[in-house]
Amino acid sequence: MRKTYTFRQSWAKDFLLCPERSRRSAFDPEWDSPDTDATVLGTALHEYMESRLHGLSHSEAEEDAVAWLDARMEAEDFERIQIKGDDTLRGKLVGCASRMNVSVVPSIPPVDPAEIERLFNVPLTADGTIRLKGAWDARDINGRIWDWKTAAQIERYQGWEIDRWHVQPTFYCVAATIVDLVEAHGEDAAMELMWKEAPTSAMAEVDFTYAVVSKSTQPIAKLFHTTRNIGHASWLAEQLRSFVTLYEGVGVDHAWPKNDQHALCSAKWCPAWNDCKGKHFAQ
Repeated sequence: MRKTYTFRQSWAKDFLLCPERSRRSAFDPEWDSPDTDATVLGTALHEYMESRLHGLSHSEAEEDAVAWLDARMEAEDFERIQIKGDDTLRGKLVGCASRMNVSVVPSIPPVDPAEIERLFNVPLTADGTIRLKGAWDARDINGRIWDWKTAAQIERYQGWEIDRWHVQPTFYCVAATIVDLVEAHGEDAAMELMWKEAPTSAMAEVDFTYAVVSKSTQPIAKLFHTTRNIGHASWLAEQLRSFVTLYEGVGVDHAWPKNDQHALCSAKWCPAWNDCKGKHFAQ
């Protein structure tokens, strides 16, 4: 019986940052990654945007998002790293929501409620051994995928980097194409249509937008547009196959390659720091 491997974009992104980080996050029972002020603020903003797209007013959506944030701040697994005070974190959310309301919401075409936080679980490869799973934030009536982000420094988002190597747009644009093909034709026929030799593949160019708002005192918001096509889909399939090769060859009880060439390799952002890179620099 053939094995099936199902990937989420967040895990794939982790793997591309550091394979060992992704191994430990998925398979190490000692891995502990609590909700931080950064993650809960981002999720609270998602709550706000979801409410707005469902037709709530700005004040109603903001109220719901703040209530969600208050509940998360009371949870035992919540950890403050950057934003220490409850009122400060709450104020950050209100500021971000207000900026999104002014600078982003008017730019979004109508969105079918079914396309808000839409779940998917679809095959990527023709043999069905690799699948994509997750949920995109929103897909508008023109087929553009939208994703909401908060950023400490909005300058870290660069259009050319997004175009060249961000895996999240690839993941969601490919998944959206396959979702539509599966609904119309079933999985087997969808894969046949998807993987016809370009340019006859059923995957056309798909639009994707990050809507990013800064967490600064005076928040600013920017839209970053990109596209994905069948070439990106093919490259994603090759990347995920290499993940499977590592998993099957090494297993999960031994360390995978470790990469420290990114900002998340630090005591602040990686729960494994103390018994990984950090142990080499113990004071």
